[in-house]
Amino acid sequence: MAFSNTGIDKFVITAISTATGFIVSVIVNYLISTFWVYQNVKDEKAAKTPKFILFFILLSIGALILSVGAMEICNLLTEAIWHFNVVDDSIMELIKNFGWGFLKEQVFWAYIVSFGIKTLVGLVFNYFTRKYILYKAPKE
Repeated sequence: MAFSNTGIDKFVITAISTATGFIVSVIVNYLISTFWVYQNVKDEKAAKTPKFILFFILLSIGALILSVGAMEICNLLTEAIWHFNVVDDSIMELIKNFGWGFLKEQVFWAYIVSFGIKTLVGLVFNYFTRKYILYKAPKE
């Protein structure tokens, strides 16, 4: 790891990386949603107000919390069933230690399934909040 000799804690690096990725993704998601995906909305001007943007950010934070919660639930299940932690086990360490043999490891597949569930939870929440709460289509 590039920061291993600097004394920066792994948690701090993860928190900074997650926050940076979240901020960039919310900005890009807002721009794409407002100017490309949801063009047929009931009130086009409302989508560009600070109140709307704040609500967009709050719902995005909600999706992040739900996603992290889903990953933690998956982690609790893998700990209870297989006695390993999918959150703490680094996939890169697994690849380094096992080469291509990592594909045979339960922890790898448990992580992939957990990550997929986490992603699906966030995706579904974001889709429904955007389509039915934020960017409502005009009534026909």
